[in-house]
Amino acid sequence: MQLDGHHEEYRGYTHRGWFIPGKLNPGWDRGFRQNFNDMRMKFQQLGIRPILPGLAGETDLGIYFSQAQYSFTQFLSTPPPKEWADAAGDHTRGSTQTIVAYSLWMAEQGWSSFSPIPLLTADNAPQTIAPFIYPPADPNFRHSPFGWLLIGELSQAWFADLSRNLDRAAEKRASLDVVDTTPFYVTQSSEIDSVQVVQTSRFDTAGLQDRATVMTYADWFAAQGFGRLSVSPLLGATLVESAVFAAQRNP
Repeated sequence: MQLDGHHEEYRGYTHRGWFIPGKLNPGWDRGFRQNFNDMRMKFQQLGIRPILPGLAGETDLGIYFSQAQYSFTQFLSTPPPKEWADAAGDHTRGSTQTIVAYSLWMAEQGWSSFSPIPLLTADNAPQTIAPFIYPPADPNFRHSPFGWLLIGELSQAWFADLSRNLDRAAEKRASLDVVDTTPFYVTQSSEIDSVQVVQTSRFDTAGLQDRATVMTYADWFAAQGFGRLSVSPLLGATLVESAVFAAQRNP
């Protein structure tokens, strides 16, 4: 078994969960609070848990909205139902069936379609993960980014000395006050090579998380020859609520 595109043997990595890059279909916002409740019931039925807590009020769903190529994202853990694990003798199989069941259910509702992406961590990677910090409870922060999604296209140079490069990248993030809220995940996907969520304790003149700081890290990453990181904001439900309200008002 190999990591996509890099001809690296699949060893020294541990499967941690699933990345859900979703695109919402038109009409999902009709009663989307009830949709959240239906999603919550499906999570309970399938035993799905968020790796990264979701937006305030929906922490148990692990859902964030985005202004990028994906309209929402989730990082999920899928422990296999006991009867599947016992029957198959393979916990990976149960985990895959669980996340595929969730994907099919979302499509059946007409809300979204997506392909779950396995998340792997290198066994020797730094594992210092900070709690996810929500923006202050102030109206001026309702639409501010909660954090930043880093989607990577990695080069051969990144894998040439993986342990050292993981350390160098972690040190650079720390020097810029860029805080890891998920590990640096390598993926098995034809779309992306890695994904990570970060926050920053540096703020711009408006008092919002400083995008320039995260972009500085992405520029440094590229300058090392490691690959390219796209930087996308993670947004909360208040932006969605405001957009739905504005769209439904009479002119």
